[in-house]
Amino acid sequence: MVAARAIHLELDLRAAMHFVPAILAAASVPSLFGGFGAREAAAAGLYHLTGLEAADGAAISFVYGTLGLLSSVPGVLALSWRQR
Repeated sequence: MVAARAIHLELDLRAAMHFVPAILAAASVPSLFGGFGAREAAAAGLYHLTGLEAADGAAISFVYGTLGLLSSVPGVLALSWRQR
Protein backbone atom coordinates (compact mmCIF):
# COMPACT_ATOMS: atom_id res chain seq x y z
CA MET A 1 0.00 0.00 0.00
CA VAL A 2 2.84 2.39 0.84
CA ALA A 3 4.68 1.60 -2.40
CA ALA A 4 1.51 2.22 -4.41
CA ARG A 5 0.86 5.53 -2.70
CA ALA A 6 4.47 6.58 -3.19
CA ILE A 7 3.92 6.61 -6.95
CA HIS A 8 0.36 8.01 -6.69
CA LEU A 9 -1.50 4.79 -7.55
CA GLU A 10 -4.60 3.59 -5.78
CA LEU A 11 -4.62 -0.03 -4.68
CA ASP A 12 -7.68 -1.61 -3.13
CA LEU A 13 -6.79 -3.44 0.07
CA ARG A 14 -9.11 -6.36 -0.68
CA ALA A 15 -7.63 -6.84 -4.14
CA ALA A 16 -4.11 -6.61 -2.72
CA MET A 17 -4.87 -9.32 -0.16
CA HIS A 18 -5.46 -11.76 -3.03
CA PHE A 19 -2.30 -11.30 -5.07
CA VAL A 20 0.35 -9.78 -2.80
CA PRO A 21 1.18 -13.11 -1.07
CA ALA A 22 1.84 -14.71 -4.45
CA ILE A 23 4.04 -11.79 -5.47
CA LEU A 24 6.06 -12.07 -2.27
CA ALA A 25 6.44 -15.82 -2.83
CA ALA A 26 7.76 -15.09 -6.32
CA ALA A 27 10.27 -12.67 -4.81
CA SER A 28 11.79 -15.54 -2.85
CA VAL A 29 12.73 -17.35 -6.07
CA PRO A 30 16.49 -16.98 -6.55
CA SER A 31 16.88 -14.63 -9.47
CA LEU A 32 18.55 -11.26 -9.23
CA PHE A 33 19.67 -9.32 -6.19
CA GLY A 34 16.83 -8.73 -3.75
CA GLY A 35 14.24 -10.68 -5.73
CA PHE A 36 14.20 -8.17 -8.56
CA GLY A 37 12.92 -9.56 -11.84
CA ALA A 38 10.78 -12.45 -10.63
CA ARG A 39 8.78 -10.19 -8.29
CA GLU A 40 8.08 -7.64 -11.02
CA ALA A 41 7.11 -10.31 -13.55
CA ALA A 42 4.74 -11.93 -11.06
CA ALA A 43 3.24 -8.57 -10.15
CA ALA A 44 2.68 -7.61 -13.78
CA GLY A 45 1.07 -10.95 -14.56
CA LEU A 46 -1.17 -11.04 -11.51
CA TYR A 47 -2.25 -7.43 -11.90
CA HIS A 48 -3.15 -8.13 -15.51
CA LEU A 49 -5.16 -11.21 -14.53
CA THR A 50 -7.16 -9.18 -12.02
CA GLY A 51 -8.01 -6.49 -14.57
CA LEU A 52 -5.51 -3.91 -13.38
CA GLU A 53 -2.70 -2.38 -15.42
CA ALA A 54 0.31 -4.70 -15.61
CA ALA A 55 2.67 -1.72 -15.73
CA ASP A 56 1.23 -0.42 -12.46
CA GLY A 57 1.86 -3.77 -10.81
CA ALA A 58 5.45 -3.88 -12.01
CA ALA A 59 6.02 -0.28 -10.91
CA ILE A 60 4.60 -0.88 -7.44
CA SER A 61 6.71 -4.01 -7.10
CA PHE A 62 9.84 -2.16 -8.20
CA VAL A 63 9.22 0.61 -5.66
CA TYR A 64 8.65 -2.01 -2.95
CA GLY A 65 11.96 -3.68 -3.76
CA THR A 66 13.79 -0.36 -3.88
CA LEU A 67 12.38 0.66 -0.50
CA GLY A 68 13.54 -2.66 0.92
CA LEU A 69 17.06 -2.17 -0.39
CA LEU A 70 17.24 1.43 0.80
CA SER A 71 16.05 0.45 4.26
CA SER A 72 19.00 -1.93 4.60
CA VAL A 73 21.62 0.77 3.92
CA PRO A 74 21.89 1.92 7.58
CA GLY A 75 22.62 -1.66 8.65
CA VAL A 76 25.26 -2.09 5.96
CA LEU A 77 26.90 1.18 7.00
CA ALA A 78 26.83 0.18 10.68
CA LEU A 79 28.42 -3.20 9.93
CA SER A 80 31.11 -1.69 7.73
CA TRP A 81 31.90 0.98 10.35
CA ARG A 82 32.07 -1.63 13.12
CA GLN A 83 34.61 -3.76 11.26
CA ARG A 84 37.18 -0.97 11.20
